[in-house]
Amino acid sequence: MLIGAHARLQAPVIVGGGTLVLRPLPELVFLWRVLPIWMPLTLAGSVVLGCAITYERRRRDLARFRTMIGRMT
Repeated sequence: MLIGAHARLQAPVIVGGGTLVLRPLPELVFLWRVLPIWMPLTLAGSVVLGCAITYERRRRDLARFRTMIGRMT
């Protein structure tokens, strides 16, 4: 993924990023089942609150990211 980003190639960046997101999912599912029921809900609520607080900045960053990915060949 880093080589693709350095060479400004779109496919390796997208595939590598997807792999980095999907790879830890089985471990997260296991952890989700082991924790008490209130802990995942607290974590999810904190994530939603954090997303709401930084919404405008993330929208601007997402537009910049789309432009950057669109410029790759």
